[in-house]
Amino acid sequence: MSTKPLLTNGSRGTWVKLLQQSLNDILKIKLETDEKFGDETEKAVRALQRKGNLLDDGKVGPNTWGYIDANVSLAQKIKNAALTTFTSPTVTNPTPKPAPVPATVTIIPSKPSTPTTPDKTSQITVVPSQQKSDDGMIWLIGGGLVLAVAGSMGKKKGRR
Repeated sequence: MSTKPLLTNGSRGTWVKLLQQSLNDILKIKLETDEKFGDETEKAVRALQRKGNLLDDGKVGPNTWGYIDANVSLAQKIKNAALTTFTSPTVTNPTPKPAPVPATVTIIPSKPSTPTTPDKTSQITVVPSQQKSDDGMIWLIGGGLVLAVAGSMGKKKGRR
């Protein structure tokens, strides 16, 4: 049998169906075998991981697949072998969100420099927070200053 893929909430395909059928067999539940790894499948995976004294993270990797292979019934093993031998098993995993990237901003004073106050520029690093506003990303800047970036920043029409 080929190497089994990592499955997480959001995965889709025949590998998810095989997982769902195996969970039904081992846990004696009636999970829908719809090829979609959703919240119910994750709950069942976590129950299986607790039963097998595995890390309860809801992800199906080598340890969880190993536990499934060791505990699934002979009838289910035959079904799983048929599914992976006579079809081309597929899996589509959710696209991970990229991590926010800090940016460096140069601040230039609005007043022109004079002989007594030289032109001072400074650079600060802003780090995106995990929150989003309705208008875009919220950036946290030192000293409690907040900068909203991206999206429509214009005024809303109508009365306030």
